[in-house]
Amino acid sequence: MDYRTVFIASDRTDYFDICLGSLKPQVEHNPKLYLDGSLDNPAVQQNLDSFKQHFPLGEVVHVEYGFPDYTIARIFVDHFDTPYTENLFLVEDDLLFSHNYIKQSKIVHDHIKDNPEIVCFSCFSRATLDWSLEDLVWKKRHLVQQHNHIGTIVRMPLFQKIAERHIRHYYEQLEEKEFVPAMEALKDYYSREFRKPPIGRIKVGIDTFYCKGVIPKYNKWRVSTAYNKLVHMGINGCNTDIASYYHDLWHKVNYIEDLVTEFSLQTGGFEHGI
Repeated sequence: MDYRTVFIASDRTDYFDICLGSLKPQVEHNPKLYLDGSLDNPAVQQNLDSFKQHFPLGEVVHVEYGFPDYTIARIFVDHFDTPYTENLFLVEDDLLFSHNYIKQSKIVHDHIKDNPEIVCFSCFSRATLDWSLEDLVWKKRHLVQQHNHIGTIVRMPLFQKIAERHIRHYYEQLEEKEFVPAMEALKDYYSREFRKPPIGRIKVGIDTFYCKGVIPKYNKWRVSTAYNKLVHMGINGCNTDIASYYHDLWHKVNYIEDLVTEFSLQTGGFEHGI
């Protein structure tokens, strides 16, 4: 699997060093960091220092957007303009990966690489699947529809073909207008383009924009194995929402050590082999 790794960070320091450390032994190239925020901010500087400690030869792209969706849109636009890889591995700053996440990702890639319907994939099980820990283990060979970009590997040629126009529109709106007007323009665009009712009082996030809009519009899929190979450490994530983190036993999640080598694709309630 040919891939490049891009980290996304700003001024959150609680988990970024842990995240970097979990991937350092696995990433087989010099990754890139998109760092959002002023270098006068000690927390932003700390995250930069952490990245350079783990990946001294890694490239840094410094922006001051103050808005993660803007940064992610910029990442896609940059790679549309200078495509250099088949797969782009997007890593947020609060993820903890198992020691064999990349190895498992390569196995998943071998199963989906010839399927033109699958645009993105990961090895992340979401709490919102409403499966118990036992179910996650039992269903670990299922590739299910994924609705979040966390820990995602994007198949860039497929993604660019269907999403470039939409992502550029999103990015250019943000470049040309103030934050709130841009978000309102995007809500209107989303509603008109995808014939969906306006959503959200404040913004249409990039995840909603291309996850629930662009990719399904073209009958494509984002898939993830139920294999529990990634923990979202942030307090605002589905897995670690304060109200449910302990109730749903996510604090007891352990990595499944055996690699999953066979999969079935499960979409829309139907299951068929890949």
